[in-house]
Amino acid sequence: MNKGFIYESQEADFKIVAVIFDDDGLVVHGKAVETREEGEAFLRKALAELRDVESFAAPR
Repeated sequence: MNKGFIYESQEADFKIVAVIFDDDGLVVHGKAVETREEGEAFLRKALAELRDVESFAAPR
């Protein structure tokens, strides 16, 4: 199952980055955002889309 995280740093060029990882810890999707709320919205949308793709590819 994919997992999403938000990373915040005061020293990075991109202060907030939202990233989705796969089960192996590899980055599936990521985006630099301006606010934590924007990052959370990105993660919700991207994870929902990935779930849709996974359910289509491997129906139960």
